[in-house]
Amino acid sequence: NKSIDLIHPGDRHKSKEVLQKAIEYGESFVIELRSITAKGRHLWTNTICRPLVVDGKVVKLLGILQDITERKQAEKNLARANAELEQQITCLNESAIVAITDPEGNITSVNDKFCMSSGFSREELIGINYRSLRSGHHSESFYEGMWEELHQGKVWQGEVHFKKTDGTGQWLDTTIMPFKDMEGNITKHVSVRFDITEKKELISALEITRKLEVEKERLKTLVIAKELEIKEEGLKVLKATMRTVHDIVGNFLNQLLLFKMEAEDKNALEPESLALMESLIDETSARLQKLGDLNKIEEKKMAGGNLGIKYEI
Repeated sequence: NKSIDLIHPGDRHKSKEVLQKAIEYGESFVIELRSITAKGRHLWTNTICRPLVVDGKVVKLLGILQDITERKQAEKNLARANAELEQQITCLNESAIVAITDPEGNITSVNDKFCMSSGFSREELIGINYRSLRSGHHSESFYEGMWEELHQGKVWQGEVHFKKTDGTGQWLDTTIMPFKDMEGNITKHVSVRFDITEKKELISALEITRKLEVEKERLKTLVIAKELEIKEEGLKVLKATMRTVHDIVGNFLNQLLLFKMEAEDKNALEPESLALMESLIDETSARLQKLGDLNKIEEKKMAGGNLGIKYEI
């Protein structure tokens, strides 16, 4: 009874069962139990018990108790770590494209997401070399650089273009990690990939859009420059024309003045005709004065933004 009191309440029932069999039938047993010390400390013990039988009767039980608390705690920690690892692996398999290869790149394992992404079945993938999935997008030096790092035991990261079963390609953000044994030899490569095809296509579309915008601005600048050139040529032509008109009107005014002077000297015009001539001279002089200011020729903006020429008279 005193021995039973040292056993954890949760283990007392199975402890009584094996003790009862040992006493009644002389059966030896080995059992792991939780125990409580006199100071109240909880222990795990491995109990090895062998009954001492005299004249067919069990007269005593011989036992060895081994403290396995540290081992049980280590097992508990290991079980917890394994459970967490299983959860992490499940999470990884649900979100990423995972494959395992031997040191030469021959595929030994793939997850379901790899099959779904590539279109190949697991049976088609196991055993083939990764070279079979190359799309031809990358140069040979690209793969040589990748394998050089892997052979040195380094983790390799990069964006890789792969071939799918339907012949199309896909971009995968790739991380490959070499695994080593106790001697430092590489035993396998584990690759984790994420499909970034849509991202790459979006970036490509944005780049095309950016280039189109740059080209649009360039053409716009060229059009404006051409319009300015045409406008300047137009101004030159208009000014030259106005000078010609100015000269013609000026000559006409001089002839009118000369004719008036001669008519007045000879008294050859009636008063009405003379008044009419003076009115014509005044009107021609006013017109010539307006034509004389060529600086009134100026640029203006027409409706719709077209450049035009305005001349105020």
